[in-house]
Amino acid sequence: MEWFIFSVEVYLSNNKIKVALFWSSYVGEGTSFNELARRLDPDRFELIFISLKKLDGDPDGVDKNGHRVYYLSGDHRINALEFGILWKLVKILKSEKIDILHAHRHKPCFYASMSRCFISIPLVIAHMHGLNRTKNFKRKLLNRFMFSKLDKVIGCANKVCEDIRFGNPGLDGCKVVALENSVDYEKYSGAVADVKGIRTELGVPENAFLFLAVGRFAPTKGFKYLIKAFSEVLKDNPGCHLLIAGVGRDKVEMEELVKSLGLEDSVHMPGRRSDIPQLMKACDCFVMSSIAEGMPLTLLEAMSSGLPCLATSVGGIPELLDNDEVGKLVEPGDAGALAGAMLGYAAMGSEELEQVAESASKHVKANFSHEVLVKKLQKIYEDELSKAKVSKA
Repeated sequence: MEWFIFSVEVYLSNNKIKVALFWSSYVGEGTSFNELARRLDPDRFELIFISLKKLDGDPDGVDKNGHRVYYLSGDHRINALEFGILWKLVKILKSEKIDILHAHRHKPCFYASMSRCFISIPLVIAHMHGLNRTKNFKRKLLNRFMFSKLDKVIGCANKVCEDIRFGNPGLDGCKVVALENSVDYEKYSGAVADVKGIRTELGVPENAFLFLAVGRFAPTKGFKYLIKAFSEVLKDNPGCHLLIAGVGRDKVEMEELVKSLGLEDSVHMPGRRSDIPQLMKACDCFVMSSIAEGMPLTLLEAMSSGLPCLATSVGGIPELLDNDEVGKLVEPGDAGALAGAMLGYAAMGSEELEQVAESASKHVKANFSHEVLVKKLQKIYEDELSKAKVSKA
């Protein structure tokens, strides 16, 4: 295959700014960021999607919101650098005359940086969504090259930005900026649920104090600590129930733990749920027991829903629950502390619980709603493109 470098001008004119969102697989409305990006000023911005691989069930061309979707490979597993994929990416960027290439997660970010060797894109951004992404020496070397080709590195929380700088000492810290995860506030705050019907379906008494956790059954979610904590809660408050919604490879192990502790009548694991906004309205307290997080979307959703929240002090969580008025924090991996905080919520009166929930909901609306964060995203795009225009002049 013959390789050559395209010379492309900076596409800043009276036309719209064209943004390509580049993911490992097409996610449509499945991410908070895509929902956020769709709120960019349509008179100023045009979106397309690029997917590293095509999964079964992905749309063939235009998604239901009218955005073009490009696929670079049909393989489910892409391990090493594949020049055919890189070439397809370069051709798409050239034909679409992309102004901003915004890549998410490591493989798309690496391909985005490689594209800079063959085409001059005005602005290329990498977006990191979690902690500890620089895991070994090989990744450090790859990152050293990758970050040298990028204009900006976005972290989904201030703690994530700190982790990026710490793990990549050669990286210019000025390149790293926080764009906090955001939530469709109205979707969760305005949800209406048949509380009695949901509880009847789950086998939870209508008057029981119901704790809720949502997430993958994976070690980082700390569900084993939550289940052990709940077994202690029942000793003092036997009327409580715990609902854990989600799927994952550790679900069977957690079910076995529930049985070994004799909690089958009080712990409910219904699997994947499509009615999370309504489910949250049927519960009394949200619990996040994670031992590692970036800025968890489910916590933002629960706070928006008007649920009192309890979470571990990891990653960007303290940036959400930044005072006792909006929620409680405990140390990760401490089942005893978690149980004590859960009992504290279960013992609160309804008025006090409502005050905590209302404060949390207002906090999210003012600081982490899509309507707030889209302004920050738009400013990042416009400021960085202006710098690119000056440097090309």
